[in-house]
Amino acid sequence: MDFMGHHQTRQTTNPARDTDPVWSPRCGIVGQSCITGTLAFQSDRIGNWDIFLLETGTDAEPFQVTTHRGNDVDQPGRRTAQC
Repeated sequence: MDFMGHHQTRQTTNPARDTDPVWSPRCGIVGQSCITGTLAFQSDRIGNWDIFLLETGTDAEPFQVTTHRGNDVDQPGRRTAQC
C-alpha cells in the first residue's frame, strides 16, 4: 500500500478468516511504498480466534501470538477488514 492508502494487496493466503489487520511500518521505502513492517491480525485458522503477526516484505509465515483455547479477540460480528 502506498502512503495514501491506495494499492492495497492481500498479505495472507490461508483459507481461514483473517481479519482486522493493523500494520506497523518499518519503512524500507521503494518509491512511495513502505514495503516492510509487521502486520497484526485476527484469524480463526487454528479453530478459534487468535492473534497473529506477519513480517511483511519477507517470505515468513504468520506467527501465532495467542494460544488460549477460547477466543482471544473481539466478537466476530465486529470484523470488517480483510488481510
